[in-house]
Amino acid sequence: MRSGRRGSNPRPSAWEADALPTELRPRGAQFRAANVVGPMPDSPPLACSLSASDLTRRLGDIRAVGDEALTSSECAGREAVLRFRTGAATLATLTGIVAAERECCAFLALDLAEQPDAVVLTINAPQGAEPVMHELVAAFGPG
Repeated sequence: MRSGRRGSNPRPSAWEADALPTELRPRGAQFRAANVVGPMPDSPPLACSLSASDLTRRLGDIRAVGDEALTSSECAGREAVLRFRTGAATLATLTGIVAAERECCAFLALDLAEQPDAVVLTINAPQGAEPVMHELVAAFGPG
């Protein structure tokens, strides 16, 4: 039986395997899961997707709002809480940064809340991504 495929892959495709006599068919779910379907990741990769120039620009924006409005930052385990002075400009800038960070670092959970006395950014990192969270907090500057 020829599949019409180019190359020298000796394994039959899924539809070819179904056409084989029972004693010649690949056995077990392991064949299908590993070679036909393949596992899908449950979570996004723990890596930033920004180019070097975009990262430099983003870090500049982050540092600017940190220098202007950051009043405190606390890190404990996989969570960081940053507090900023209230103000429409601060809220708008942080809203843009949070939206952008959700795109490039989707593995981080970022929550922005406006409170009467502060704008609060809470960052939660999955296990293994704590260093990335700490780097992001440090980018805002000393709080």
